[in-house]
Amino acid sequence: MHIIDLLTPERTLYASTIGSKKRALEVLSQLFSQQPDINSHELFEAFIERERLGTTAIGYGIAIPHIRVIITST
Repeated sequence: MHIIDLLTPERTLYASTIGSKKRALEVLSQLFSQQPDINSHELFEAFIERERLGTTAIGYGIAIPHIRVIITST
């Protein structure tokens, strides 16, 4: 899977009024779980674990949350 397949306009947020990092990661997980075989709860947990290693924020309200996920089709 290529990043262009994931970063569609429907999965992009801007000028959002999300009030916390945790809520932002929840929303992001839900957006990306629209892809078949992706569980939003597992994504959320992976994002939280990644943020524990260090923030993905770059400043001015901008962040680039990222994780590595292995998707296996059944």
